[in-house]
Amino acid sequence: MVQLWRRMGLGARLTSIMVALFLVVIASLTSLVFSQFKATQTQSVVTALQRSAELNAQAFTEWLLVRQDEMRLLATLPSVQQLDLDLATELILQLAQNSGFYDTIFVVGTDGIGKVGVSYANGMAKTLSSTETSNFNVADRAWFQQAVAGQNVFSQPLVSRATGQTVSTVAIPIRQNNQVVAVMRGAVQLETIFKKVNELTHNAYTEIYLLDTEGVAITAAPSIQGNKRLDTVAAAAARQKQSGTGLYTNAAQTAVIGSYQFIPMLGWSLVLESRQYEAFAEVRAMLWTLFVAALISLLVASGVCMLIVRGVTRTLGGEPEYAAEVVHRVAEGDLSTTINIPLNDTTSFSQPGFFAALVMPPRNQALVLIQAPSVDTQPCLAYQ
Repeated sequence: MVQLWRRMGLGARLTSIMVALFLVVIASLTSLVFSQFKATQTQSVVTALQRSAELNAQAFTEWLLVRQDEMRLLATLPSVQQLDLDLATELILQLAQNSGFYDTIFVVGTDGIGKVGVSYANGMAKTLSSTETSNFNVADRAWFQQAVAGQNVFSQPLVSRATGQTVSTVAIPIRQNNQVVAVMRGAVQLETIFKKVNELTHNAYTEIYLLDTEGVAITAAPSIQGNKRLDTVAAAAARQKQSGTGLYTNAAQTAVIGSYQFIPMLGWSLVLESRQYEAFAEVRAMLWTLFVAALISLLVASGVCMLIVRGVTRTLGGEPEYAAEVVHRVAEGDLSTTINIPLNDTTSFSQPGFFAALVMPPRNQALVLIQAPSVDTQPCLAYQ
């Protein structure tokens, strides 16, 4: 490498040095601009996704609260509190028909056995028979035990004993004179919940789904295959009942930006995951823009360097090292040195007249060094 550098001419070396300096400066500035843009864009995308997840979780929670409010409204009606079963049945039937969100609605006694019930299927609500109602025994259900103890409950997914469908139960205590006399129980169909989740706002490269407290997907998503416990950052957060946002790989090992919001009301987590490739499209576009701009800048800088170096070498007239070598030989008295002068070169020290003055044959113009015998005299140059 050192030998190659020495064999290079002055112009080539100057050009290489200047181009290298420009390259370092352009690369440094480009890297700095890109890193700052990427950090800003990443933060912007993460913040937007987190905000979207929060808004969607809030909208979903509000929808669930409306279902709970419907059950609470029924539970506070005087006819229901007084256990007027005929009137209660009519009110429940109207709600089931108008809402369309419930699998079944029951008034359950403090013994856990149904008193009246209504089912909804195929767009029609109907009153259940006394046999069907009395067969509805939920005394061992955790949600019933909590509700009869005076708590409002929105249960984890379970299989309805009335229809065999997977539902989530809303249970509200029915009080009379501040005493719990029964429980108003509405089973929200999970299919309804799933549809509600899919209706939440998200773009084409973002998927949204629910996770339970075990990290198992409750709703379907393209990246999730089968009903299994997930091993992702979002699933780990769901098991810890935590919310957050980050960059990680999803269940399909695809790089995503994910935001996960724990919903205390259900004990579930709402997850939004956007593929990084699409989310960072602007970052890639900026990278190519900076690359093209840097390349053009480098080409322009290289052209300027070549013009500057060409002007310097023309002023010098040739390679300084070669000229120094020739002058050194002539100074030592070697007038037989051959001087290589480029054809038609009439510049600076490579002019024929410049070297001719040094090496012209003695019969025309010889350069003679005369040394005086006295130490007091100075050596001088004379022409003979």
